Amino acid sequence: MTIASLASSAAQTTRTLIGSGSSAKAAFWIPGLTIGAVAAAATVGPSLFPHDPKFQAAAIGGAGLVGFAVGSSIEGIARGAGRISPGARMGALGVLAGAGLVAWGATRMFGDKNSNIQGLGTAGVVTAAAAGASIAATIIARKMPAHGTLAQLALPLIAGGGVLGMAIHDRAKTGDDYLLPDVKLPEVDKGTPLATRELSKFTAAQAMPGVDASTVQLDKLPPNGLRFMLERPTADEITETMGTPAKAEPLRLYVGLDEAPAELALPENEPKLIDWMTDRAMERMEASGAFDRSRILVAATTSTGFIDPLAPVSNEMMSLGDVATVGMQAGHKKAAFELDNLDRATAMHELLLTKIHDRIAGMPEGERPKVDVYGESFGAWTSQDAFKGKGVDAMTAAGIDHAMYVGTPKDSTFRQEVGSDPRALHVRSGVQAQELGGPEATDPTVTFLTHDADPVANFDVADLWRRPDWLPTDGERGEKISPHQKWWPGVTGLQLGIDQWRAQFFTPGVLEAIGHDYRPEVGFVMRDAYGYDNVTDQQVARIREYGRQAEVRWTDAKDKLLPPVAK
Repeated sequence: MTIASLASSAAQTTRTLIGSGSSAKAAFWIPGLTIGAVAAAATVGPSLFPHDPKFQAAAIGGAGLVGFAVGSSIEGIARGAGRISPGARMGALGVLAGAGLVAWGATRMFGDKNSNIQGLGTAGVVTAAAAGASIAATIIARKMPAHGTLAQLALPLIAGGGVLGMAIHDRAKTGDDYLLPDVKLPEVDKGTPLATRELSKFTAAQAMPGVDASTVQLDKLPPNGLRFMLERPTADEITETMGTPAKAEPLRLYVGLDEAPAELALPENEPKLIDWMTDRAMERMEASGAFDRSRILVAATTSTGFIDPLAPVSNEMMSLGDVATVGMQAGHKKAAFELDNLDRATAMHELLLTKIHDRIAGMPEGERPKVDVYGESFGAWTSQDAFKGKGVDAMTAAGIDHAMYVGTPKDSTFRQEVGSDPRALHVRSGVQAQELGGPEATDPTVTFLTHDADPVANFDVADLWRRPDWLPTDGERGEKISPHQKWWPGVTGLQLGIDQWRAQFFTPGVLEAIGHDYRPEVGFVMRDAYGYDNVTDQQVARIREYGRQAEVRWTDAKDKLLPPVAK
């Protein structure tokens, strides 16, 4: 049979099905409803978090609306061609479907190494599906003129129902137990009377002992800064928790953005603001005697100026109080709305490290404190950007003894840059850190704690149109990533975005090693990251329990403690 005869046969079949010049069409909303139903149903399947009703509703609604808009847009393109003739509309749908299938085929052949081709394939398969739904609906309208519109509803019902069935099946096979924490770390009696002191309102002098109280404006510090200072453990609490006498009362120093003169908030004055913030941090360190301690911890804060309480308290407990911790507020809003200030936060962190390095360089060699760095999430990103493209050598040159980064966002490239450096240790959990610790453990310069199933560490906008590397085609998945989770074009990226949103919410006092929650593990990883070889598992477990109880205490008391302007 020749190509010409095949084409003639295909044309005759088309005329038989829809009729030459027929005005029968799909109801305009059928392709959109079909794609929307498939997308919404796919969100019911496994994701990086168990789906509670609120976040599941957000996923269903978001995917359904986007799918409906995409499908309706493709139908609109075909109807635009239909203004020429009814046949032109069907021809446009055929071309769209064919082009989509070709693009999808190209992805299957070449897309694994090319995200642009993967994006083309994703657009192609969605276009083909929408065009196919419109063609099928048109045929139904032609064959069932009396009940065509009603019959066309079978398309989204069948497509969405089929995908929903697969999603429910995959979710049932996964089971929420697969996603819930399985933390096999030493436990302590929850009734152990740790962190029992009463919280009370505090003065500037109490917040940062030794610092001139007239230079500390508590009403201009963010709630996270006030919490950081107020939750400083006492020497007695350190002694009680560690079972060893504390060496000193730990120091905590903090600088808020709103403490700076108002004119420095103007964009053109940003370099002056960076100088002011770091100068004020150095002044407070000098006044409090921070450089007389054996260790200094420079904590890069999250976008709202937050420092995970279990990080500084773990360091303070393990050092028996002989440490000063300094932090500077990075921004005012959630990370997604502070990305334009990422460079400013990085510059502040880098300049403070430089000033600390220069100050210590002038001290007698035997009196120089060690300098450690800690950063979590947005703070890990800003800190790492100070060394981006320069490797671990740049950290050593900056005078950093050890750095620990938790939940590093995907867009921070430093973790990948130093991936093969033997001075960089990558761990996925506190359990793994325990296995790597002990007498034979290495002494890493930088330690990364990153859960395989952390949506913040995995999030990439490109996952909307390409298969993410954490969902490989060979089925090999990281820890806590369901083996039954599928990749759906567009939907998986949306799910990940919602999972990232969900990851920001923790239950006070309930420590779960899942997603972006690292609270149960920080101390166990920090012990090896900062070289506290003499600290036992039970001591770290007691530190964790101290932090858990302090978290509950803070949650219960914060509305009474914080000044009205800081609530």
